[in-house]
Amino acid sequence: MSARVVSAVDTSGCLVARKRSRDDADAVRLTHEADVLTAAQHPGVVEFVRCERDDTGVALVTNFVGTHSLDTLGHVTVERAAGLIAALAETVADLHDLGIVHGRIDPSHVVIGPGGRPVLCGFAGGGRINMTPPPGPSAAPGFCDPATTDEAALTPSVDVFSLGALLRALVIECGSDVEPIPERRITLGRLRAPWSGYHRRALLTLADRATDESPLRRPPARRLAADIHDTVPTAYLDRMSEDTASASAPGAHDPEPSRGGRAATLAAIGAALVIIVFGVTGLRGGGSVAASSEVLRSTIDSAPPTSVDPASTPGCPSADSKVAVDFDGDGCPDPAYVDDSGVVVVGARRFSAGTAGDRVTLGDWNCDGVATPAVLRPATGAVFVFDKWTTGTADVSVSPTTVVIGAVDVQARDDSRSCSTLIIIRDDGTEQEIN
Repeated sequence: MSARVVSAVDTSGCLVARKRSRDDADAVRLTHEADVLTAAQHPGVVEFVRCERDDTGVALVTNFVGTHSLDTLGHVTVERAAGLIAALAETVADLHDLGIVHGRIDPSHVVIGPGGRPVLCGFAGGGRINMTPPPGPSAAPGFCDPATTDEAALTPSVDVFSLGALLRALVIECGSDVEPIPERRITLGRLRAPWSGYHRRALLTLADRATDESPLRRPPARRLAADIHDTVPTAYLDRMSEDTASASAPGAHDPEPSRGGRAATLAAIGAALVIIVFGVTGLRGGGSVAASSEVLRSTIDSAPPTSVDPASTPGCPSADSKVAVDFDGDGCPDPAYVDDSGVVVVGARRFSAGTAGDRVTLGDWNCDGVATPAVLRPATGAVFVFDKWTTGTADVSVSPTTVVIGAVDVQARDDSRSCSTLIIIRDDGTEQEIN
């Protein structure tokens, strides 16, 4: 929390944070910030209460979140660093879907809320995509996108750069990359944490991608969040217990876990494994919907399908529907579609996609001329995208690409190049593209 922000008890008895303007230009920025916060209502964004105006200036009043930000949090584990930035990236992705850019994400603008959840504040430099906010200070050094200027219009890539810089800053403080000798990696008696250097290196690679000098090469915020989760499946926001709470002051290194702490650690690992098992979907041949272990599976033992470019294959009949690989071996791609019951039909073959209640569509997601399925699970918002078909002997399974809260349907939108864009439709009628 910034030094200029003071906490106070509101007339309603609630604890609030109040930030008062210092001059006329500052008053303009705070008024603008109030407008942005009104449009950016989100659990991961500080809650706007009111904007007070009097003869001395303007005061922005928000709900009080906590006393610590990433600027004062101190040492964290690799898993917590991953959990913090993944959760923050999800919030940023939701804001981008609303058409809002923060513009100045740095450690002081990420407050640690209840349960360790990161909460964004400091929106004076934010606003709608492609607008220019009022002049003001930039993000802290190291977190300001060098590919833009203070006068430039807001773009989502600015926030992605800051997320990558935050990830790098947290991970660098997590420990050493030097791998211990094998005998010291883990012992059941003390349950030492396994070496996490490979997690640090992988996260730093993700940070490098997010801070690429070319904004066009940076991933969307939601993709960054998904990549962090895939890299560190055991990521968490806060893992405090009665055994460790006394040693969790900011700046303190994690103590050796007690027996209770070890049990909590094992429980968390088990929960993560359960999530991994049930977070996979697939296609199964034969038209039957499986309750678990969904995979992409062929029902006919034959030669593997052949990838065929319909545009360069003479003699092949034109298909009104999308086309998949050549399953029947006649040298032509097989037409593919999803029937009214949700079954995927490719030539003479049939596949069931996902589980009961899932929504299925087909599209050429990577512009290679071959359509593959995508599945939305409305019950959880999980989105699964296949990039290939199975052979007669090898199954194919995929993990969620992303999660869209409130999603109810999915469709493919084709462009002039015959490429497809995956569109998720929410229950309020809004749409989101999945890259």
